[in-house]
Amino acid sequence: SILCITFTNKAAREMRERIESIIGEGRAGDFVCTYHSFCLKFLREEIYRMNLANNFRIMDESDSLDVLKEIYPELGLTATDRKYKEALTEIREAKKNFPDYVHYFDDKEQRKPTYWSRIFSAFVTRQRKYNMLDYDDLIYFTLHILNTKDGVLEKWSKRINYIMVDEAQDSNPKNWDIVDKLSEINKNLMTVGDPDQSIYGWRGARVDLFVNFPKCHA
Repeated sequence: SILCITFTNKAAREMRERIESIIGEGRAGDFVCTYHSFCLKFLREEIYRMNLANNFRIMDESDSLDVLKEIYPELGLTATDRKYKEALTEIREAKKNFPDYVHYFDDKEQRKPTYWSRIFSAFVTRQRKYNMLDYDDLIYFTLHILNTKDGVLEKWSKRINYIMVDEAQDSNPKNWDIVDKLSEINKNLMTVGDPDQSIYGWRGARVDLFVNFPKCHA
C-alpha cells in the first residue's frame, strides 16, 4: 500500500536495494519505481478506458525517427527541409505545452488539440494507428485518465495509501501532478530530497516545488 517513486532509474534501484536489505530480497513489490515505470504499470491496466489496447509498444528515439521517415514523403518533406531532430524536438515541446493532444487518442472525445501542425498531426496519427506511446505519453496519458475517468482515482487510492517521493528535487511539474493527484484522497504524501543536489533543471525539474512543498502540495 506504499508507493515509493522517484525520477531516475539509479535512484529507484538504490531505494529498492535499501528496502530489500531490511525486509528481504524480492519483497519490495511493484511500487518502488520511477515515475515512468509506475505510469507504464498504470496504463497496462487502465488504458482500455481510452479504447486503446493494453499491449501498446513503447517508442524509443529510433522508433520515433522511423515514424518520421515514413511520414515525411507523405507531407512532401525531406530531411533537408526539416531535420528529424528538429521535428522530434517540436513534437516533444508540443506534448509538454499542449497536453490536450491526449484527447485525440480518446475515442469518446477525439478533440483536435490546441497545437496541430502537419508534422505533429501525422506523427500522433501514426502513433495511434500503430498502438505506440513514447515516454512523454506515459506521463500525460496517466494524468488524463486519473483526471477524467470516473472511479479510477478511487480505485488506486484504495491500492496506494501512502506515497513517498525520493530525490524530490529532481521532479518536474507533471511528476508532481501525478503524486498530488494520487494522494488527493488519502492525503499521505511525503518527500525526501536535497535542494542543493538538484541537477535536472535541463529536464524540467523544479526545485522550488520541493522547497515549497508544504505550500505547493498541501
